[in-house]
Amino acid sequence: METHREAECAGWGSLRRSGRKRELIMNILLSCVLALVGFGLTAASMERHSKNIKGMKKYVFRTAGWLLLAASVLPCIREWNAAVGIAAWFGIMSLMGSILVTALSFMPENKFTG
Repeated sequence: METHREAECAGWGSLRRSGRKRELIMNILLSCVLALVGFGLTAASMERHSKNIKGMKKYVFRTAGWLLLAASVLPCIREWNAAVGIAAWFGIMSLMGSILVTALSFMPENKFTG
């Protein structure tokens, strides 16, 4: 029977045997979705993107966006330790921010006005 440290050093083979590969992928996807939605809500709180949103204050979107961005670090830290998790989180944040900026730059300005 191998110890936890030996299983950790064994790589993807141990992940496949123990079923941890699925959990790893789910934690990465959860972090990506939380970061993307958080960036989206933060962008929706900006004047340029919020002119079509009526009835809610901008600070609600800004606060919810920042909370989701902060929560997106938790799956990374849960999967890896704090140092590696935070480094992976910065990579995920960069990727999701780039995706959102690209999507917003190609979206027409009157998309939601009808």
